Amino acid sequence: MIVHEAADPPVPVQAIGGPAVADQEQGRRTITYFVNGERQTTHRDDLTVREILTAAGFTPVEQYRLTRDRGDHVYTDYDHKVELSEDERFTATYLGPTPTSQQ
Repeated sequence: MIVHEAADPPVPVQAIGGPAVADQEQGRRTITYFVNGERQTTHRDDLTVREILTAAGFTPVEQYRLTRDRGDHVYTDYDHKVELSEDERFTATYLGPTPTSQQ
């Protein structure tokens, strides 16, 4: 007796690997980076300092300074393009006055 097994129906790419696989197939990889410990993602290899701060919610950007944690590089030009690596970490520091309590 010969037994034939039914072939599994075709499975869409996204069901197997999710949106990240579909993005990679379209040439778009997702880069994860962190600002003050908060996870951010982008499909671009580089972003301006302004874009990094804005995406992380630090606005107006002119009130913040961005520092790359690895190497302690401080960015002073908000239009400078920063090349991103996976799991890159940044710190946004507030530049304005800190309120004090009155006694």
